Amino acid sequence: MFSLILSVFCVTASYARDNVFDSSVIHIDFPVNSKPYQYTQRVLYESRVDTLLTVRICSYLLRSATDSLALYDLTFEHVRIRKGAHYLDLPFSKALSKHKMHPAYFEVLRKFGMVPAGQYQSVLEFSSAKDKTLLLQRNFTQYADSVLSYGSGLRDKMNAAVAVPKSAQQKATQKIAQKNHSDVQTQAA
Repeated sequence: MFSLILSVFCVTASYARDNVFDSSVIHIDFPVNSKPYQYTQRVLYESRVDTLLTVRICSYLLRSATDSLALYDLTFEHVRIRKGAHYLDLPFSKALSKHKMHPAYFEVLRKFGMVPAGQYQSVLEFSSAKDKTLLLQRNFTQYADSVLSYGSGLRDKMNAAVAVPKSAQQKATQKIAQKNHSDVQTQAA
């Protein structure tokens, strides 16, 4: 369609307890709008056993080296994991708990069928369904790029939906600069 998704993953931290998972074989996709207002997160994995787990996934859009935007934090209970290489489709509507559901991000996903361009950080956790013992934690960095031209209206709308908000100080400085600029233009005329 309109975007190019670069699924480049950098595993920045990893934790694995016991031998349930082959921790080198795990992958997450960007969420998709499977039906109107219904979002799904796909997780690919390889497991050594059949088991029930609690799955937590949270995702952030990295704005700068020191700032991020929380997009969603979801917990799914009693998720069946099958032995071997498989995938899970986690429908957001089935999540036991939903936190930080960023409305603008999901509006872009719904309207345009793609995630906004940017760098994303996601955390995936698998815990025992019985005693909530953390079995696996993986951090993923994903990059989404756009094939839309830099100045296109569609790209501008998508980026504006998740734009970095200006601080009150930045807004005040910008207003002063605009006022000074218009005063200079008035004096020159």
